[in-house]
Amino acid sequence: MELYGNTLVKPTTNSYLIKKSAQLIDITDETVRKHCLPIVQLDALKYKERDTIETIFKYWKNNNGFNITLMWDKRVRNYLGTRYDHRNNVFDWDLHMTLHYIDGGNRITNREYTYWRDTGVAYTFLETDCTEPNYTFALALLKDGDKITAIDYFGDIINGPFPSFGLDCEDDDMLKMGNMQPLKRSVDLTERNLTRMLYEIENQKPYKHKGKTDNLGVIITELPKVKIQEVQSYITSS
Repeated sequence: MELYGNTLVKPTTNSYLIKKSAQLIDITDETVRKHCLPIVQLDALKYKERDTIETIFKYWKNNNGFNITLMWDKRVRNYLGTRYDHRNNVFDWDLHMTLHYIDGGNRITNREYTYWRDTGVAYTFLETDCTEPNYTFALALLKDGDKITAIDYFGDIINGPFPSFGLDCEDDDMLKMGNMQPLKRSVDLTERNLTRMLYEIENQKPYKHKGKTDNLGVIITELPKVKIQEVQSYITSS
């Protein structure tokens, strides 16, 4: 969820991205791809396009610096212009006059939407701080020799990631209202919906939420240190 919707992520999430990127860098090699990621097909890509994919993964892995906070603020200031000093009023208007008119849009709370418009952080959780830049948000990369730097951020700053998974849910308890307000945030709906979707893809059976007693399978907190050379050797020996 953080990599999908936040400009800033937790340090543990950033570490996961670095390790996963290291494994993905050589996926453009056809032999490795067939073994490690057979579901993905790259046949239609030109060699230059494959090199671009590799460059992106290297940028994510190297963590050379990406001031997404400054870039986000710059985008917001340019978009609002003279309205910037009254941005909270603008955010409130956009939420109530646009997003809340979408079916299920009232699930997006004023607090989470305003915080996202101001900082780019959509998904927040208790007792955690998002302090590291989300390198997957760098949409323009400049390569100078071996060094890769981000030029700017050109993503969404108006609607947010909330409508994708955070407006409805199969579980009635997630849709309860209190004092005409939703008791669950769009963030909570997103977490439940993604949990259900990934569980059903992996297990090929309906997901029924049981609370903290849910057995969602193996939780990967540390990626194995598998080098591409080792994978290639394994394939050859097989």
